[in-house]
Amino acid sequence: MNITDKLYTEWAWRTDSGVPDINNPEDKVILDKLILELTEESNIDDIKKNLLSIINNIQDPSELTKISKYASNLGFSKGIDNYLESKNLTPKDIIFFKTLLGDLGKTGEFAKLAQNPPTFNVQGGNYYEQIPGFETNELKSLYSDMKDSIKGTVSMGPGESFLSVFFKNIAVARGKGDIVIDGKAVELKSRTGDTGALAAASYVVRGKAEGLKSDLAKLVEKTKLEAEDKELIKNGILSRGSWPVKIDYVYKSLIAKGLESRNVINELSKVVSSWYKNKLQLDSSKFFTTDEFKHSEFVVELAKQLARDYYKEHEFDAFMISDPNGNFKFYEGSNFVNAIGRDITPAYPSDLVPRIRV
Repeated sequence: MNITDKLYTEWAWRTDSGVPDINNPEDKVILDKLILELTEESNIDDIKKNLLSIINNIQDPSELTKISKYASNLGFSKGIDNYLESKNLTPKDIIFFKTLLGDLGKTGEFAKLAQNPPTFNVQGGNYYEQIPGFETNELKSLYSDMKDSIKGTVSMGPGESFLSVFFKNIAVARGKGDIVIDGKAVELKSRTGDTGALAAASYVVRGKAEGLKSDLAKLVEKTKLEAEDKELIKNGILSRGSWPVKIDYVYKSLIAKGLESRNVINELSKVVSSWYKNKLQLDSSKFFTTDEFKHSEFVVELAKQLARDYYKEHEFDAFMISDPNGNFKFYEGSNFVNAIGRDITPAYPSDLVPRIRV
């Protein structure tokens, strides 16, 4: 049996499926170890001869490209593995990240960085600019793809894993907060789209959207308006945007039909309070005037109150938000609460939690 047959047979035997796939991260790790083992056992000239023979028999350019990228990663695994393990990442997360590096052909650059990783500067404004050896588009690609990590759930977003692997003074948190920067527990809100959900206390039910429209429709149905008017207003609820805008629409529609404004304000305020289990320390009624609901002002104050309650529950040391382009803002303690509406812009909520932009 020549070395090529030996390599493939052993590789197939060690994989779970018995049919190894170079695109499978776990199969690639097994192949890496096998090549190292065979290198120790075999004559180096024979190995080179067999590898050249394999390459010369491949006619598909895409396959050669894959082999080229994979070959450029050999020899770096041990150092990278030791470094990534120190960052509280799971073995599967490490495999996933190494695969992303290999696809970019940047394993060697990351291996150099791992020997002397940069220190994250919380006042830097952009973390891509703090990482040597990588282009901005490469870092953005890694950041975006890391959202698909095996561990990439609601509790582990792309920002946590990305920052922890690239900076020596950052690690994934094991207690409060999402990451630890210079010993401080930091709550991180990173996003891959235009906006991301703001922090919200535990009494807030995420994803409650359909029920909001239904509750407003029920409020309209309870009035003494004519059936035709009720139906018209209920249809209008569906065509309006975010629920604060819907409240403005319902309020204007009902008072235009002659209903007493104080009663309408009282009923709408009760509905909003019920959505937050009557625990929201925010009086919705103060945002109503004689002819409108000031929904823009309301969203800012809602975001502040939810953030304030969230901080009281978790008491992390700092708060940080970032976007897909590496831009970030960092706040000590609860300073981020007062920054909402100034340098933290709240966007209208799709559910009960306002979104934010850097």
